[in-house]
Amino acid sequence: RSEIHRYITEEAKLTKEEAAAFFPLFDAMKEKQRALFSQKKALTKQMPTTDAACRTAIQKHDQLDREMNALESKYHKEMMKVVSPVKVYNALNADRRFMRNTFKKAAKR
Repeated sequence: RSEIHRYITEEAKLTKEEAAAFFPLFDAMKEKQRALFSQKKALTKQMPTTDAACRTAIQKHDQLDREMNALESKYHKEMMKVVSPVKVYNALNADRRFMRNTFKKAAKR
């Protein structure tokens, strides 16, 4: 966690005060996102064989997507109350780059 915090702080040019206000919200959002991702992953492992079961699985997947969007919107609004929108935007992009680079490194192993 400290590695991603350092990367985002540097990339988004957060001050110590901004980082102290931003990261509790960021970490809370990430924790809740992980829970939703886990539910989506569990759904993809299911192999429904009937139309009714497939319909239910699709609807649940769609519902989880809506929950993820609502979660992100909620936290983005909160983040913009404590850090400028420009820095929030840069921090979120830095997070995506960090994750993409992390996956690329893991794939090379």
